[in-house]
Amino acid sequence: MRTSLGLAAAFVTAISVNAQEKPIDRYLAESGTIVIAECLKVGPVNILLRANVQVRILHVVKGDETLREITVNSQYGMAEGGIYLLRTKNKPSGDKPYFRIDARDSVIPVSRDEKLDELKALSPRIVVLRTMNLRSYALESKIRTLNHELEAINAVRKD
Repeated sequence: MRTSLGLAAAFVTAISVNAQEKPIDRYLAESGTIVIAECLKVGPVNILLRANVQVRILHVVKGDETLREITVNSQYGMAEGGIYLLRTKNKPSGDKPYFRIDARDSVIPVSRDEKLDELKALSPRIVVLRTMNLRSYALESKIRTLNHELEAINAVRKD
């Protein structure tokens, strides 16, 4: 009886700990490396809609990376000259390109107004949240602008 009560208590504790874990904590825990990098060159898109992208690492947010140029294999578009927060679940292994981006939340444009020196002074959690929040606000603003335009055009068409 005591064993089953102990197991039940452990089970309830495990559930409450997992329920309290925030998505940002899971994002950070599952990340092998997170960097802020400048896109230097975008290669051709292959049949799987992936491209090898040459980037220069400007800041290591999390992981054992160094400031250097690397190749990122991305499913999501990047533009030359753009600055991005990049994340991979893989760990570095020699000189092979280990950055394979398969998730939308693994390549996030950094706001043009962002100052790299300020980001370097922040914790990884704050860097990721700040970058995601600014991108989210920019996307929401764009959606509102497009909806306003769509409503105006649809109003004219109905008359």
